[in-house]
Amino acid sequence: MAKLSEQQWRKARETWEADSRDGYAWLIRELGLDVSGPAVRKRALKEEWIKGGSEAKPARKPKTQKPKAKTGNRKPRQKPETPVEELEELPPELADKAVPLEDAETIPWDEAGEEEGGASHNFTLTRVCTQSLEEDFGDSPLHEIYETDASGRTKYRRQYARLAYKHALLGATPAHVASLLEVTERTVYDWMEAHPEFRAAMEQGRVDADANVARSLYKKATGYTHQAVKVFQYQGAPVVVPYTEIVPPDTEAAKFWLKNRQPELWKEKVEIEEKPSIALVDREARRERIEAALAKAAQVEREMRNRADRLGLIIDGSTGEVDDG
Repeated sequence: MAKLSEQQWRKARETWEADSRDGYAWLIRELGLDVSGPAVRKRALKEEWIKGGSEAKPARKPKTQKPKAKTGNRKPRQKPETPVEELEELPPELADKAVPLEDAETIPWDEAGEEEGGASHNFTLTRVCTQSLEEDFGDSPLHEIYETDASGRTKYRRQYARLAYKHALLGATPAHVASLLEVTERTVYDWMEAHPEFRAAMEQGRVDADANVARSLYKKATGYTHQAVKVFQYQGAPVVVPYTEIVPPDTEAAKFWLKNRQPELWKEKVEIEEKPSIALVDREARRERIEAALAKAAQVEREMRNRADRLGLIIDGSTGEVDDG
């Protein structure tokens, strides 16, 4: 959806303020505006459109100044200002890089951006500000996405995939996205089945979020370089000097990485687990012992029966008459 020029917005405002009709659908239809109703409403609220033009606006009440609290003899505490280093002469390595402060936005940054590691330099500068390496996605499309069909259900729009991806990067679940888009969680799952780009955005957002955090942790553990600027005072005027800042490796980040990636080697508490030793049993020797035990039991049984026969006794389990006494 294309953006309107300032002239088109001015004409739309004049037409709406001069007409008695409310709403914005008729305005978009009659002027052929390539913009949604919520977008017009947002613009109208921001610029305070009112029927009848500027003459119909109520006069604002003058602001009344509140009496200042008495502080006695105490002087207000002032925040200490960061001193700007003043140079009488620019070092040779900075002379061809320094630009006036008002021209700081014209510094040609290297497209390589951040890099891992990096060689050391002969001078140390304190970082004042760094160039953002994140992509500017622009304004949120929330003011344009709430469009319903005849049944009152929210229609699917292509902007949802981009919005879902950005929130999945923050760890949003389908339930969170459903709440954001003012639909049911079931609708989000239906859109994931019906629209491959929406499903890919939901899944890839969570994967990319973890990957980005892991990459940042790795860079902090190993050290990296990035582009930064330093402000100097030179000949009575501030100048900006771009430079490459070297961030050294962080010991705590390295320990955290190694303890989670290789806990057996790097965990702080070492637990010694003694594994039980299982001796192999000789089957032949075991069978010989069992056969010897059975033979001995059979020999004992024969001796007991012979003795019982001599004494005229009957052993339990043997045949014969029972002596009741």
